[in-house]
Amino acid sequence: MVSVSRLNMLAPLALVLLASPFATPAFAQDGDASADEVTEDEPADQASVKIELKQPSGKILKYDGALLDWGADGNVTFKQDDHVHDVSLRIDRSDDKGAAISLTVGYTKDGKPIIEPQTVDSEIKKREVIRIEGGVAIAITVTSKNAKAAPPPPAEEPKEEEPPAEEPKPKKKRLEGGGGDDPLDGLK
Repeated sequence: MVSVSRLNMLAPLALVLLASPFATPAFAQDGDASADEVTEDEPADQASVKIELKQPSGKILKYDGALLDWGADGNVTFKQDDHVHDVSLRIDRSDDKGAAISLTVGYTKDGKPIIEPQTVDSEIKKREVIRIEGGVAIAITVTSKNAKAAPPPPAEEPKEEEPPAEEPKPKKKRLEGGGGDDPLDGLK
């Protein structure tokens, strides 16, 4: 039989365990939290986008490194060759761990629609190309990236090679005189 005093000692311990951050999701505030939810301490996962635009002239414009939230509408705007290029994107992901994505892509140049928004199925790290008449095309490559990723390690400094053999120094001209206490003695 357990005495009442031992049960009284265990009650605060049970309360601390229930309130700890290590409690199972079943005891979370909402009661329906899942283990897949991102906490404030964990970095949020985002889509890193590389865009390649082929112009009618054949010139290819590139933009790399745009970060967009999954499932949210976003725009990537950049200026090149006195033109403003605006690519509207929405990237939907079927699940956090799967590679299947759905891209909704539209493109305007100087405010004039070039590619009307259209949706295509793709995969993460796959280069998806959308072509239209007139030689214009857009290629989108999406990768998954942590939003609060640690800064990249510092680049290794190039190792210095042995310095070349030093050339002998030219002999200095010697001043005549200089036997007295005058520091300017011997100068002409």
